[in-house]
Amino acid sequence: MQEFIIEKQSGMGWKLSKGQTITVIDIEGQQVADFFAVLPEDHKDFLCPGNTILINGGLQLKPGAVLYSSSFTPLFKIVYDDVGRHDLLCPCCSAQMYKLMLKNDAYHPNCRDNINGALRQFGVPEFISIQPFNIFMNMPTTPDSLDVSRPLSKAGDKITLLAETDVLVAIAACSADFGECNAGVCKPLKVVIE
Repeated sequence: MQEFIIEKQSGMGWKLSKGQTITVIDIEGQQVADFFAVLPEDHKDFLCPGNTILINGGLQLKPGAVLYSSSFTPLFKIVYDDVGRHDLLCPCCSAQMYKLMLKNDAYHPNCRDNINGALRQFGVPEFISIQPFNIFMNMPTTPDSLDVSRPLSKAGDKITLLAETDVLVAIAACSADFGECNAGVCKPLKVVIE
């Protein structure tokens, strides 16, 4: 078993073998984890929320649900989940998004850069846009709106995923330090790999 702490507004990456599990733990509560995966032998084949929604038949995934790649390769199966509310629609925050939303040209830490940085060690080319599995993100939807609400996760809540194939994984502790996404305060995450 290996344990890691992802500091606030940063990211880490790992290579997992088929059959390993990865557990994401919300240490303090109400902190989103941007979770992204890429096949090690084909970097053009990566986590696809659209295919995941299609095959699972909905926006909210329960234990037993599978995350799929752009080629419909099964990547991970959810085997345990304390929260049951996550997001598959929102792309990673980016420096450009913060400039637009905050009307400020200063650089802001962001999940896209943190995930790209975490994958760089494996020779993965930079992604211009990343749509992750947003663990613990609470984004209620209606036909007319998407609302970012406070995460439902409490201190110590976790989700465990089983690798269905050899896979590269990157996780960012979401960098949004305003609004409801992380309850306005960025915090660290814990990751356990077994």
